[in-house]
Amino acid sequence: DSITGLVASPAVATALAEHTDCTPFAVLEVIRELHRAGALRRGPTGVWQPVATDAVDQARRAARAGQQRAIWARVQRQPTGRRELLGLLALLGRPAPAALLAAAAGNAVPDVLSALHHLAVAELVRHDARGFVVAHDLVGETVRDRLDAVERAGLHQLLARALTADSAAA
Repeated sequence: DSITGLVASPAVATALAEHTDCTPFAVLEVIRELHRAGALRRGPTGVWQPVATDAVDQARRAARAGQQRAIWARVQRQPTGRRELLGLLALLGRPAPAALLAAAAGNAVPDVLSALHHLAVAELVRHDARGFVVAHDLVGETVRDRLDAVERAGLHQLLARALTADSAAA
């Protein structure tokens, strides 16, 4: 309701509500970006008016980019070993048991469980009945998109070895 009071367009307000965390900071950052890009202008009553025909799409893109920046900042605060585990999970794209991740990373299972615990506290991974997985598709996408080619290839190789060993043991 507070977003609809800021923006005259119900479609832009919906995009802001659906693609931000709805905090005033996040919503206003997207509105500032849309204003800077020429997609919104402040009307005489102070309500933001869309002036670009693609204002809704621009709102979605700006909100998603803001979310990715926030996710990446949380990822970057993690030590290297935890970032590697997150990269393995992001590339794997499905739940994985701690033992598989430990085999891929070349670490002991208790150490991997500790690292996964810290990643879960940072809301970057979660655990369900099938294993550990990135906390949200956007987390996985953000991590995958920021891996350079060499890092991606190395993580793929680690996963391939661990998966091959896992299927041979089964």
